[in-house]
Amino acid sequence: MKKKHNILFVLICTLLCTAVSSAQNTSVRNADMTASDLYKRARDYQAREDWYAALELYQEALNKNPSYAEAWFALAECSYELEQYDLTVKYCDSASKYIKNRTDILNLKGFALIGLHKLEEARSIFSEVLNRFPNDVEARFGLARLDLFDGKLSTAEQYFLDALKRESKNKKALISLALIAERQGKTEQSRLYIREALRTHNGKAEVYYFAGYLAAKEGNLAEAESLIRTAVLLDGNYDKAYKLLADILFAQKRYAETADICDFRIAKNASSVSAWYLKGLSLAALGENEKALSAWQTGLSRDPQDEIMRAAFELLVFDAVELEDKRRENWAAYHIDKAEAYMEKFTAVHALYEYQRALRIQPLNVEARLAYARLLLNKGLSESYLSQLVFLKDQQRADKRVEDIIESYTSLLQNTLPLQWGIKPFYLDKTRWKTGLYTLTEDFSLYHQNAVSVSAGLLADIFNANQFVSVRHMGPAVSSYAEAFKDARTRGFDFFALMDLTEEERGINIRFDLYSAASGNKLHSTDVYRTGNDRLASALQKIRDDLTSVLPHKAKIIARRGSLVLIDYGRKDGAVDEQVFDVYKTGDTGFDGSSLDLKYDEKKRIGSLTLTAVGEDISQGEFKQNGFYDLLALGDDAVPVVKAEAPAAETVKKEKKKKSKDEAPPVEVEKRKSVLYDLIQSIR
Repeated sequence: MKKKHNILFVLICTLLCTAVSSAQNTSVRNADMTASDLYKRARDYQAREDWYAALELYQEALNKNPSYAEAWFALAECSYELEQYDLTVKYCDSASKYIKNRTDILNLKGFALIGLHKLEEARSIFSEVLNRFPNDVEARFGLARLDLFDGKLSTAEQYFLDALKRESKNKKALISLALIAERQGKTEQSRLYIREALRTHNGKAEVYYFAGYLAAKEGNLAEAESLIRTAVLLDGNYDKAYKLLADILFAQKRYAETADICDFRIAKNASSVSAWYLKGLSLAALGENEKALSAWQTGLSRDPQDEIMRAAFELLVFDAVELEDKRRENWAAYHIDKAEAYMEKFTAVHALYEYQRALRIQPLNVEARLAYARLLLNKGLSESYLSQLVFLKDQQRADKRVEDIIESYTSLLQNTLPLQWGIKPFYLDKTRWKTGLYTLTEDFSLYHQNAVSVSAGLLADIFNANQFVSVRHMGPAVSSYAEAFKDARTRGFDFFALMDLTEEERGINIRFDLYSAASGNKLHSTDVYRTGNDRLASALQKIRDDLTSVLPHKAKIIARRGSLVLIDYGRKDGAVDEQVFDVYKTGDTGFDGSSLDLKYDEKKRIGSLTLTAVGEDISQGEFKQNGFYDLLALGDDAVPVVKAEAPAAETVKKEKKKKSKDEAPPVEVEKRKSVLYDLIQSIR
């Protein structure tokens, strides 16, 4: 055994010595090379897109010759490819000291300034280049990109056309014009441009990639597959093309083949998050739920911020994993950690959301529920705080500490309505309106396939935390508005909604249209754009808040003692002292399908209710019947007719100036980059 250890030690030492010797030899070889030799070697690495190796050699060349202008410019090119735009600008300025009037240096600096969102500076540089060199094509591309940034498709198109007049076979101009024409709905014109690109650059994998993408966008999946397979034959390391091939196979419901392509990509790069996502989606479609969960779990370990993958993962957990499964604790921990991080930043509104997500995954997580309950207590909701603890006790999850708190708060709140009436607000069904959530057949996406459906599933699940509105995601996409309308009406929903999503590299736009299930009329629309981390969650919470704010309020009669009546409507719902409600029989209130105003026949009013005590979730009032007969029954509707007065204007101004600890931080706003912009920017 000792001999084996000695042999192993010798082998390790030999390997280490070899590695050190190799590094030293490389260093010695580089030391013996001239700046020009180092530059030439670096160009080889750059041509193979090994940016890091190229950067190292360019730096060594500059150490030998600090005024080597070409090395400075090459250094800028590599930095640009690595999205180090500030360094790109710096290196371009260094190159310009030694080379004057080089348009490629100026243009690269302009593109880097776009990356830094210094758009006016970039426009100034490109305009200056064109003033001095009217035939410069790259400057036109820069100005076109700036117009795309501003959504000016026509002027961007003209710049590309001008470039094409000067270089009739320019690959970037032809592909860009094909993409713009497709975006404008000019399908035949788009085809003409991409065919010309294929004819004049038939050995370029990139041209086949974009041709395949455009064919996929048109729904010509067989043609798209053929074009992309050509792209990967021309360039076996073209990962973007392999991703697009997998997306095309998935769109054709060839899930096993899709998973195989994903495995191929993962074998080359285990950190390929998009491959893990699509593999999980394919396995879930094949009914292999455990394998799908495993794939998504691995993908999320590589990129925890991939919200759509996390949403898909958690939706499958809800459907396919037993509530008692011990893995749920680990899965809930992600949201608990986020909630705690938000609490450290004093953003309780976000912490509440994260605790809700954690409890959705693991409802009996004691620490998460206690933390959630404490947040409610901090908001002044002591009854809700007690309800959360009582829930733990009902589920036999309350320890001595929790039971002591329950006993203490039960004594403290003994005069509150829940204890007086023997009601457990936690278990009340306060649903007023039922909404079916539908998605139309999705456009082909460059990022996450099924993103609309997954996000719709998450939105419906988010509404679980709101007792006021029930939103049910109706599964597979429908083919038309008419199909959604018919299904919603057949199911007896109050409303139906159509949701659409456009995903960009670092942004997301969601449109949510609400319709009457009785008439089909559109009643409300919300259009939300978000960027940065947590953009999906932020957008969906905005939609939830908008919907709950526009829907009318009404209460249900849940208990009665003589003229005293209890309704399931409290301070959290907007109830105030001495608020007045009109009472109608169940079914006598509803919508006429033309607006969100609640409709009822006042002649059918059976009485009125004036609140005498207001709790957090329930309120008590004095009922006064209308007419000789007392027709009140449990389950009847109570419609608020007297609302709390709006605060004085001066008070509102003061409140706006105050910074609440619970107030959500302002959403980051930045100029939007469209998918079209990202595509054209990626053309090499």
